[in-house]
Amino acid sequence: MQKSKMAISITLGLSLILLSGCAPGSTSETASDIPSESPSESPQAIEVEEGLFDVEITLPAVFFQQTTDAEIAAAAKREGYSSFTINPDGSVTYLIPKDDLAEDIAELKEALNETIQELLNNKPDVFQSVTFNDELTEFEVVVDRQALEADFEAQFISFTLNISSKLFQIYSGIPEDAQGGTVNFTDGATGKVFNSDKWPVEE
Repeated sequence: MQKSKMAISITLGLSLILLSGCAPGSTSETASDIPSESPSESPQAIEVEEGLFDVEITLPAVFFQQTTDAEIAAAAKREGYSSFTINPDGSVTYLIPKDDLAEDIAELKEALNETIQELLNNKPDVFQSVTFNDELTEFEVVVDRQALEADFEAQFISFTLNISSKLFQIYSGIPEDAQGGTVNFTDGATGKVFNSDKWPVEE
């Protein structure tokens, strides 16, 4: 059965949250039709606990700000996940078969490549190339600087890339305090980096 790319849907949902400026809210705990696992002691933290056949992964509440409990349950069932738990703080803990998790990670990269290609096709006057490392922690975006600065919509590419980086690192089991990424903008005419967008934001 073809997977529905739930992880990719979460990415798009988070994009809407960031662009609309919504703040995280609370969600009541809901039991699922799928047997659920006990929530982690610190569910807001990014956690991946490996078992013999399954991996437990917890996504923070912000990823589900515009998703109902019923939609979470339906998506988990559709994906074939072993179980899920909606925690009191709104985060969701999944028990995912290892093979499915590996497939989700591969799909995230595939979706990112497709998004990048669409950007290059739709805005060739702005974007010349977009590349990233295997860990999705470093991106280089080569642009026509004047065209980028004149195109407000194109400037949101940092949100898209950094959100993809965040979700990829969660699914890869990177501890929250070790997560981070940088989008470097390079002027195609000079070859120099003129701006860097980093997450988490340094205060």
